[in-house]
Amino acid sequence: MNSLKLILARSSQATAITVILLLGVMSASWILSIKPGVSAADGHSHDEHDEHSDHDDHEDHAEHNDHSDHTENHEHDEGRHVILNSVQLAKAKIKIEEARSLNLSEKLVLNGLIVPNQEQLVHVVPRFPGLIQTIDKSVGQSVEQGDVLARIESNQSLQIYEITSPISGTVLERPAALGEFADEGDRLMVIADLSTVWIDFRVHQRDFERLRKSQAVRIQSVNGQQLATSEISYISPFGASDTQTMKVRAVTENTNGQLRPGLFVTGEVDIIQREVAVAVRQRAIQYLEGEPVVFVDVGGEFVAVDVELGTSGGDYVEIISGLQPGDRYAADNSFILKAELGKGLAAHEH
Repeated sequence: MNSLKLILARSSQATAITVILLLGVMSASWILSIKPGVSAADGHSHDEHDEHSDHDDHEDHAEHNDHSDHTENHEHDEGRHVILNSVQLAKAKIKIEEARSLNLSEKLVLNGLIVPNQEQLVHVVPRFPGLIQTIDKSVGQSVEQGDVLARIESNQSLQIYEITSPISGTVLERPAALGEFADEGDRLMVIADLSTVWIDFRVHQRDFERLRKSQAVRIQSVNGQQLATSEISYISPFGASDTQTMKVRAVTENTNGQLRPGLFVTGEVDIIQREVAVAVRQRAIQYLEGEPVVFVDVGGEFVAVDVELGTSGGDYVEIISGLQPGDRYAADNSFILKAELGKGLAAHEH
């Protein structure tokens, strides 16, 4: 009996083990038959999520780029606007003009010296040797033709005769002195008619071939004051060995006496004339960080616009790029806008 119980117990244990093994095999087979996506529906959701995530990343990147570009433009324009109300504008005396096409002339600036017109200058000398009894005129005095300049006692006749002025003009020199003996040929005075003067310019060799007779010359003092206008009347065929320059002369009217012999002046000669598409006044150009700008009136705001400069001529300069014909710009007192711009930048930095 006990043997039978033992056999039945062992048989039950074997059966349980067999059942457990079968269940294990079936579970393993079921697990292996399933794909990693958990289910088809779940796998679809995962792919859509990845695609959506990629799309969102792309949109975020594009949005970031657009924002970056906008930021760069903003930073480019930031601090380059100046706003003035009508009262401030009137007080600053900012004159507005339009950029326009213009005929510009390239100019050559020459250094010159005013000298008396040698064709209207005389040396006064005695007719006969003798003692100088009187001298009636001094350096700088004006004389008229026929005025008595001096009286001399002749050694030959012991008679006193008069020396008169052969022209009207100004006494430039008076070497003679009262009581001196004046021989024939001795210079008593130098008189010049200063209603016209010579202006002699020294020209470097590189510029000599650019000059022609009858070219207009604007005469200015060394401090920039406009004195007269003239034209080239003489071009020397010789050069100066010491300075390696050549002489150009302009005979110039001097009726008001502004052109005084011995003074230095400058002369501006227009060399080449050509039409440019856009030009503004020279004084409108300001510099920010070493680069030229023009303050353009844009809807009541003045914007510092970068420009590329070309040929200069007189009061104007060519604008190669940066402006268009018709653009309104600050022609006078634009330095005030630059100062206001500097204040704005300083405040922004703080």
